[in-house]
Amino acid sequence: APAVNEPLRVARFSPNAKNDKDSAVLKCYDLGPKKDVRTHATASLLVHVAKEPFFTQLRTREQLGYLVSMSYSSARGRLLLLLRVQSQRVCSDDAAARVEAFLDAWRPDFDGVEFAA
Repeated sequence: APAVNEPLRVARFSPNAKNDKDSAVLKCYDLGPKKDVRTHATASLLVHVAKEPFFTQLRTREQLGYLVSMSYSSARGRLLLLLRVQSQRVCSDDAAARVEAFLDAWRPDFDGVEFAA
């Protein structure tokens, strides 16, 4: 699988950022070249397997926000993993930390899955 680098974090800072509970975080990870079939397959599989646990953890269990999503897209010939959280409960720093905590802790569960030869 391609190495995932540090995310690009776009943030708008305000003097009240820590107190502002209406926030949004978009983390973008560069997965590799868009034209590479293996990278595209890896991105597709990753999102297919991880988006439901991501939503369940951050939206349902932690009740972080009203928008929690994972997808992949392309820009300038690169595939990007996109992780979004929009929240009225926590500031953007806290939301970003929860996304990172999910990524650090999550491991796919393939028990009982039969793979074709």
